[in-house]
Amino acid sequence: MKNLLIIFLFYPFVSFGQSPFTNYYENGRIQLAGESLEEIIEYQVSSISGLNVRESPDLKSKVIGEIPYGMSVEVKSKTGLKLTLIVTDKESGIKSEVTGEWIEVTGIIVVEYDKENIDHKSVLPKVNYPITSDEYDAYYKDDNDVTEGEWMDFSDIERDSVLSRNQKRYQNPLIKIKVRGYVFDGFLEKKSKSIRKGVWTNYSESGNIIRESFYVVKVFNNIELNGVIKTIEYDTDGNITSIGEESLEFDEGIFGPNTVNNTFYKNGKIKCMQESSSGGASLYCFDENGKIIDNDGNLEEPSDRFKDLYFLSKNIRTHSPYLE
Repeated sequence: MKNLLIIFLFYPFVSFGQSPFTNYYENGRIQLAGESLEEIIEYQVSSISGLNVRESPDLKSKVIGEIPYGMSVEVKSKTGLKLTLIVTDKESGIKSEVTGEWIEVTGIIVVEYDKENIDHKSVLPKVNYPITSDEYDAYYKDDNDVTEGEWMDFSDIERDSVLSRNQKRYQNPLIKIKVRGYVFDGFLEKKSKSIRKGVWTNYSESGNIIRESFYVVKVFNNIELNGVIKTIEYDTDGNITSIGEESLEFDEGIFGPNTVNNTFYKNGKIKCMQESSSGGASLYCFDENGKIIDNDGNLEEPSDRFKDLYFLSKNIRTHSPYLE
């Protein structure tokens, strides 16, 4: 779905309440109307190298893990313990002071999947890694059908050698775990964001509906996702031209969310249906009476199950069970 937007918001934030939103054209007509807009303040890691989470507010305390750059934390409490660090820029060599205090937070760290954290669910339940030539020669040359350049599908606790995003070698897939501990807030940046919820409607300058979008908030493996799960497009006569739906959760963590898209004839009958999942896609087209047109031009009545899964409701608030 080309017109769908997904915004990833990692749950920690300070909210300033929800309210309807309305934007107007110069002629006074409504341009955009939304059911709910929530302004939030969140704290993101500003250090490129990440931010250590410690068991206690002390530089000598044990490191629980590292919160990656750009991830958000939820502030639980402030200790009042001030601290000034001298940091050196790796490129210029220039030293500077960073002042802050120790605060208690919860946040997401990245770790290897092993027996010590086996009870934690991975954000990527099945992780796919590309095979390099060295890995192929070392592990798969003699007893595996996988060829170099193909993708391997690791189960939760398989212990084959894989590569992470920063090219370090790990024995297990990487997972994300929510932890609680202490960090130095001098490497946190305060940012404001907006969360949309409910139905948002775009209008033309003449007052006709152009598009309806349905925004939701869902928690997926300790991460809160905010985005559009359904969009309905209209023509200038008020007829529906297309309906698109997608799941917020990423399919296997690599191919993106599952999607279904319907387009329509002027008479309101479905014209084409496209669905995508697990990196693949299927396209079916229909005549103006709703029968499937196969590759040979023959017509076939779609099954009830096919309709239930892939014929999308014209109600903006109704979501296909295929994408639940």
